[in-house]
Amino acid sequence: MGVVTVAGAAPPPPRRPRGKPRRVVAVGDLHGDLDAFRTLLTAAKVLDGDSWCGGRTVLVQTGDVVDRGPDSVATYEFLADLQVRASKGHGQVVRLVGNHEVMLLEGDFSHADFPGARAMAGRVAEDILAGRVRAAWAHGGWLFTHAGVVHSQILRLRGEMRAATERPRRFSIRRLAEHLDGKLHAAVQAGTYTDPIFDVGTSRGGDERDGGIFWADFDDELETPRRAPRIHQVFGHTPEGYHGARFRASGDGRRINIDIGITDDYGGNLGWLEIRGREAVAHYITAEGIETVSLGEAPRRAPSS
Repeated sequence: MGVVTVAGAAPPPPRRPRGKPRRVVAVGDLHGDLDAFRTLLTAAKVLDGDSWCGGRTVLVQTGDVVDRGPDSVATYEFLADLQVRASKGHGQVVRLVGNHEVMLLEGDFSHADFPGARAMAGRVAEDILAGRVRAAWAHGGWLFTHAGVVHSQILRLRGEMRAATERPRRFSIRRLAEHLDGKLHAAVQAGTYTDPIFDVGTSRGGDERDGGIFWADFDDELETPRRAPRIHQVFGHTPEGYHGARFRASGDGRRINIDIGITDDYGGNLGWLEIRGREAVAHYITAEGIETVSLGEAPRRAPSS
């Protein structure tokens, strides 16, 4: 099985919107359902027709843009184009990598139900190396990845970060996101996906007990010990799979799964998560209108090492 590798320099730092973003809108797995994605963005008031109307809003999409739905390529291209249009309007679109994009990078096209899968793999690799697509993003006390960072991986990653600097630095989710981005970039540049962040856990048929940030399941996250670093996370990957599903949050409020299944095969549920300051607020599109539910706040103090 081949791998996709593209030569390139390290990605530039992500462009920050001018001033403090008014809000963050996060959307889970798309799986090629462009019509549903457009409906979500319009309801969230970041899209008007084909135009970005969100101002300084930051739109975060947690990966798995392709496969399963009817318009994988068109959805990927639309999101890429929206990233450019948002930037011109002083907004920002953060595109994260999902396990379905990782499979393309690894040369596994078994789930690719669209033409030109190999070309799409090259496009994903180019976007990662250019800094347009990332592994993680942090904002307002929340860490965004595709599938979440389980406790064992947090400890390992924190150890790596400590060893990488001679001067002790405070552990933060911003630095953690940067560290994860660097690991993804290095893997794509080398064409080697052996780092534990790419591990497939036993819950998904893999050999490792815990899945990496592209493969961990929500139930794996529930096993986090109470003394673990208090990292608040938003991720997708684990679809609820029934009509009427809602975002699933852990009892301590530290982990929110926003993959409610927007495609018809997974329930056809439409919703987005909004970060207001440090508060996570769920919005669901229902027959009666928009239902809004608060899901808690992240702490103001970052995790310490």
